[in-house]
Amino acid sequence: MVLEYLFLDSTHKEAMSDFSYKPGIIKNGKEAYAAIKGTIHTFNGTDLWVIKFEIEQNNKDAAKILSRINDSITQSYSPIVLSNESSEYFNKVLYPLANKFERLLRKYLYLKWNSYTGEELPKVIKNLEEKDFGEIFNILFIDDDFNKKVKERINAKGSSGVFSKSDLIHIIGELEEKTTWNAIIGNDVLQYVRENFIAIKNYRNDIMHAHNFGYEHFLNAQHMFEMANDEIETEISNILSMPKSSVGSKQELNALLNKMVELRVDDIVISDETREIVTRLIEQYGHMKLSELHDDSNTEKK
Repeated sequence: MVLEYLFLDSTHKEAMSDFSYKPGIIKNGKEAYAAIKGTIHTFNGTDLWVIKFEIEQNNKDAAKILSRINDSITQSYSPIVLSNESSEYFNKVLYPLANKFERLLRKYLYLKWNSYTGEELPKVIKNLEEKDFGEIFNILFIDDDFNKKVKERINAKGSSGVFSKSDLIHIIGELEEKTTWNAIIGNDVLQYVRENFIAIKNYRNDIMHAHNFGYEHFLNAQHMFEMANDEIETEISNILSMPKSSVGSKQELNALLNKMVELRVDDIVISDETREIVTRLIEQYGHMKLSELHDDSNTEKK
């Protein structure tokens, strides 16, 4: 596992020649790694030079050590980073977690959307696999109508463009924000994902664009993706274990009732379809009065 840095002049060459890092990792009662020094390579006829740090092992401990060295060198000397294989190691560990998160999120959104029973069905949960993560974030958390109204209110206040904090809070507080997340998911589930979605989004972008990760950055990202993935998997299991009756509407019920009305009491032979109809009615609408349902149906027809 390797770190390599390019320096454009000899300003820090002496300091880097003396640089040494002692990992201090103890295993089986003795130090697992010797002190680490860099090797310097110069380019004839130029002031350019490269320093290289290398550990034979390719594991989490090695990545942690090189990450500490990288933090020290980049913070103290600001060289050009040519190779950071500790960060590459962290990226390779995190990529499956980030990939799993996106796939689980799409699966959950499709399942949740298809079990949605609200009055206004959001039309945006489709072709998610064709959208980038930023687009999915906007779909879930950005209410375009809300943003439009906020801008209109601010512009209507005058051309000065000067507002106090309380003015802006008052303007925003008067308007209702209707996000897709609130509509189909709500506040009671996926609370960890909701509260950390921006951080997850930023970590995901760092991973996908091969940005350099420090050790603490890696641990935070790993923990966050594991927590988020576990939470989504739990909710997917909850949806898949729900009875079919969780999906439906009064209009659907009336259609089922009409089918039942056609049945004769004397016709004792019950088909599988009829049995399913009765089961769904009892499970989903057993607490409601049929007269109320018929009243709703009649009202809709007027």
